[in-house]
Amino acid sequence: MENAELYDRIIASYKGNGSAKKTAEELGTSVIKVRRVLITEGLWSSATSRTIQDLREQGLDTKQIAEKLHYTEKSVQAFSPYTKGAYGAEEKSSYSLQSRKYRERKQTAADKAVKPSSDVPKEYIREDDLSEFLSRQRDKHPIALKLHLELDLEGCSAQDMGILHKYGKVEKSISRDIIVPADITLHALHYVIQKLFGWQNSHLHHYEFPEQIFKELTGGSFARWCSLAGIYFRFPDEELDDLYWDDDYEPNISFKSWLKSKYKGPYFYGGIGDYYLENQCRVQELKEQLPSFQVQPSFAEFVRNKGKEPQKKIISLEKATIEEFRNSVDLGGDLNHLLERLSLMEYLFLPRNKYFLDSIDEKISFLENEMEENLDQWRTILANIDEQYDPFCELTAFTTVRMQAQSDRINYLYDYGDGWEVSIELTQDYYANDLEGQDGSVIRAVLNGHAPVCVAADGLPVFDDVGGVGGYIDFLTTIHRSEDEEERGQAREWASSLGWTGRAIKPQNLL
Repeated sequence: MENAELYDRIIASYKGNGSAKKTAEELGTSVIKVRRVLITEGLWSSATSRTIQDLREQGLDTKQIAEKLHYTEKSVQAFSPYTKGAYGAEEKSSYSLQSRKYRERKQTAADKAVKPSSDVPKEYIREDDLSEFLSRQRDKHPIALKLHLELDLEGCSAQDMGILHKYGKVEKSISRDIIVPADITLHALHYVIQKLFGWQNSHLHHYEFPEQIFKELTGGSFARWCSLAGIYFRFPDEELDDLYWDDDYEPNISFKSWLKSKYKGPYFYGGIGDYYLENQCRVQELKEQLPSFQVQPSFAEFVRNKGKEPQKKIISLEKATIEEFRNSVDLGGDLNHLLERLSLMEYLFLPRNKYFLDSIDEKISFLENEMEENLDQWRTILANIDEQYDPFCELTAFTTVRMQAQSDRINYLYDYGDGWEVSIELTQDYYANDLEGQDGSVIRAVLNGHAPVCVAADGLPVFDDVGGVGGYIDFLTTIHRSEDEEERGQAREWASSLGWTGRAIKPQNLL
């Protein structure tokens, strides 16, 4: 399909269904491309796109806007209109262009792997299932975890907090405390968070380490990040299908029931991109196609050296710092995106458990010792996944590394336009002998249902497309203080259409 034809079809499709996501699915293109076309035509906007447009009108370029908003340049571009004649000719690195065919082959394999046939042995449907492993070693591993999930309200003024307190039923913060099965994956936790905070799975999301933890794990070295790709981090990818391999909601079923089916165990992963060898394939491909690159200055360096002739610096990937790589090479996403197929035990420090604290360097050395042979086998398997599903499961299990990052929390980011951020903090780990303790009855309910239970909640839920925390505060102000009765009614009706009721919540009924 020619670019001009696709551009016109995006507009026509969106006018018919009113959904950027459905338009992307219908036309076989990315949501980001659809959104940029709609922004260009004035058919769609968000708080982020409007902020970026205001900054452009002030004379800032993409790099300056990214620095000012603490975004990546790719994120800024994703919320920007196309310039005249630029559609379909966006600047791409040679690596990105050369990777397209590989991503197409990978998607073919993923389509086959995500839906195993009924005759596939049950133990292979989730090759890294922890349930049996935990039952055999209950004295060594936790059986449940207690988490504190808190929405980031940084930047709220005293007046803002007053509105949240009075109208949003917030005492200290918008937060939830839950007890979850110890083997819950980050992928399943995403659906839990959606339910707890009132969202409807309508936008992109990811998890990341706090920046200080990211720096400690990588040592600021891009080569070190490459070694950890597929262990903690997911290689950036512009293609979204593999990220959302089980986004299969149909309107004929209850959305609440659908969400529950996603966060109720047993947990399994059905994509391709979170596996170690898949990430290392991408790392190897990058090293072959981009062994070195020209370092671009950071925004701070640009300002500091303004008016001076820039010095050209070429550096190899092996010697590059994380900062140099981030400033100079665009892979379609940031480096600090966590794998979602692994459980929370790989990411949050368990104070009573030393099992996952072995030397990560020894495990990396073990995996890299036979890397070429394993990568060859991986590519062969993906080329014929129908007949090689058992070897596929065995190889993915063999190359799965379970390590605590010794982080006290991880962050969940949702809807990059509204900019929601939830911190996830481990507050208690439970072992078999804790079943007789204070939280014993709740732990049993969690284990019996193989599903999380909410034990405390502060604040009403929020909802999608309200404009983030600031927009939510404006909404509460409107429905409670506006003198325009019609305006109040329209705001409530709109919020109701997105699942918001304004009624007090009971923690035990949230999940």
